[in-house]
Amino acid sequence: MANSRKILLVDDDADLRFIYSTKLTSLGYTALQASGGAEGIEMAKREHPDAILLDVIMPGMNGFQTLEKLKAIPETKNIPVIFLTAFGDTTPEGLEFDKKVALETGAVYYFKKEADLKELTAKIEEVLSKK
Repeated sequence: MANSRKILLVDDDADLRFIYSTKLTSLGYTALQASGGAEGIEMAKREHPDAILLDVIMPGMNGFQTLEKLKAIPETKNIPVIFLTAFGDTTPEGLEFDKKVALETGAVYYFKKEADLKELTAKIEEVLSKK
């Protein structure tokens, strides 16, 4: 079991934050929520989560911009970030390009929001076990 590891969910979709937060909480994680990039950065600096699930398409600051800022801040640069997004689902080529940019920017994984929650939580556990 996760034993109160903190996961920060940064997504402008309140329903998705609720779904993932509920699932993570049921697995023993402490789920923190932010509705956008700027709020997510501030929460990451304040709460020091063990990992961040980050949406790509958000108003204001998108996920790529958010990740770049997180990696530039000493207290957040080493927090593993997993992109969880609906973006890139138009073509396989588009998804691969987005995944490449995400990984080059510093994300550890890139999942579509339709991804299996068991697979996602397994990846979260894998990421946390490397910390």
